[in-house]
Amino acid sequence: NYQDGFKYSEGEEREWTQTLDWQINDNHEMVSGLTLERFHSIPKTVDLSRPFNPNRSVNDQGLFYANTNDQIPVNIFDVNYHNAGVYAQFKSRWQGELTSVLGARYDKSSNYGSTFNPRLGLIYQLRNDLTLKLMHGEAYLAPSAFQSYQHFGSFSSQREDGLYQSFFFHLPNENLKPEEITTTEWLADWRASDSLNLTLSIYHQQLDNLITERATP
Repeated sequence: NYQDGFKYSEGEEREWTQTLDWQINDNHEMVSGLTLERFHSIPKTVDLSRPFNPNRSVNDQGLFYANTNDQIPVNIFDVNYHNAGVYAQFKSRWQGELTSVLGARYDKSSNYGSTFNPRLGLIYQLRNDLTLKLMHGEAYLAPSAFQSYQHFGSFSSQREDGLYQSFFFHLPNENLKPEEITTTEWLADWRASDSLNLTLSIYHQQLDNLITERATP
């Protein structure tokens, strides 16, 4: 009972990035930058009865979900959004063998709002062959258009009350937020010999807004 099926997707990104490296003096340096991004995406469609026509808009395709007697138009998303990000990181070498790293990044997206992610690191050279590090940082991973908007499935029949019925659909979720992770780590690095290096790492991670699939009624 196989039938012809077609899918279509399209993606475009334009990005402008500016970075600045500044050696303030022998002991202090800074790295900073600015990023501007624009995205356009037509996420992967459901199975289509005929090929998508890229010369027409998504609302002018004349496509319908299978087994609906041309009653339910196929939902095709056309997504446009932009993001602006700025970051800076300072690295300093203090008296003795102590080095510090302090940084932060701020992003503002028209799609999912704003995020602020700091990072901090302390590095201590206890001996020539032994280095201790204490690091803390936060990061995020924005959901892709594919994760937020992909959907697939089909209708199987029409009920007596006129409603079309499906036994399976993967539904889109336009309200997905970025995954966020916070990590704290203590690390010891020992150069035991020219041919042997040993590292011990103890860390704690917390992950919020994990994106996963789940069943719904």
